[in-house]
Amino acid sequence: MDPQSVPIFGTLEDEASTHAAMAQIFAAAEPPTAILAMSDKIAMYAVDWLFRSGRTVPGDVSVIGFDGVPEAAVATPKLTTMAQPMHEIARLAVDAALGETRVEGRRVLSTELVLRESTAPPRN
Repeated sequence: MDPQSVPIFGTLEDEASTHAAMAQIFAAAEPPTAILAMSDKIAMYAVDWLFRSGRTVPGDVSVIGFDGVPEAAVATPKLTTMAQPMHEIARLAVDAALGETRVEGRRVLSTELVLRESTAPPRN
């Protein structure tokens, strides 16, 4: 898949702007079969919009969030997510704020794909 061919839509990370973006996305001649949201919160708003518009998740559209918030595990359907190492992020932030660690450059932390009910294999 050519990354340049993947449309990117912005939201204000709230229900109204996410629903507006979803309406725009699904007005396309060939709507997507999958949504990758920049947060679990946006992903859950997207799932809500899909259900309200008569679509099924993951039957019509797979949805993946990013964060690994606890709500994702109890959402309907349970949300597939890229879980961030929240405890490590918090520890590093506190260490840096207290001056125990000097922050230089960029640090990449590992994420974990947590497969749940909001994704399915691609359709043919």
